[in-house]
Amino acid sequence: MQRQLIGLMKEGCFHLYKWSANSEELLKDVPTENKEFLFNENDELVKTLGLPWRPREDIFMYQMNLREVPVTITKRTALSFISKLYDPPGLLQPIIIKAKMMIKKIWLQKIDWDLASSRN
Repeated sequence: MQRQLIGLMKEGCFHLYKWSANSEELLKDVPTENKEFLFNENDELVKTLGLPWRPREDIFMYQMNLREVPVTITKRTALSFISKLYDPPGLLQPIIIKAKMMIKKIWLQKIDWDLASSRN
C-alpha cells in the first residue's frame, strides 16, 4: 500500500516526505531522509495536522492557555474562545458542541455583544 501511495502521488508530481508512523514496521522501507520520526530517538514529538503527536505512544497533544478563559462571558468572548479550539481529527467535538450550545443560549438572550451573560 505504501508503494502504491508513493506511485500515485508521484504521478501528480507530489513527493511524499516526513513519513511518521506508530509502527517501526511501516517505516522500514522509507529512506531515512524521508522520515520525520526515527524509533531510535527518545520521546520525540511530530506535528501531524498541526497537532503535536507522540508516535511511540500514539497520543495527540492539545495545548490550551487557561489564563485566556474569560472571567466575564459575553457573546464576543465566548465566540472568540471557541474559535481558538483547533481540532482537525475531531477528538474535542464533545467539548466544542457543548460550547456551541452555550453560545446558542447566550444568543437567545438577545443581549449586546459585549454585555455579560447570566451564568445560567
